[in-house]
Amino acid sequence: MSEYHVLKDLAIIFAVSLLVILVFHRIKLPALPGFIVAGVLLGPNALGLVSDVHQVESLAEVGRSRAWRKSASSCCSLPSASSSP
Repeated sequence: MSEYHVLKDLAIIFAVSLLVILVFHRIKLPALPGFIVAGVLLGPNALGLVSDVHQVESLAEVGRSRAWRKSASSCCSLPSASSSP
């Protein structure tokens, strides 16, 4: 049953982030500060809604590294060396 704690934590993160982003959109503020506010609210020092902070942090690391690799490969592609002049 402990494997469902991560899913519950991710669902809470998604729901609170969505609510904060909707509020920020309603008052015509950008989304990025909304994500920061949601992170502050969900962090271990504020509301404490997330039960296993370390496991969520490790999942966030995986997401950041995959996004970085994807953006690096799409922006910095070089022409192939096999083409002859």
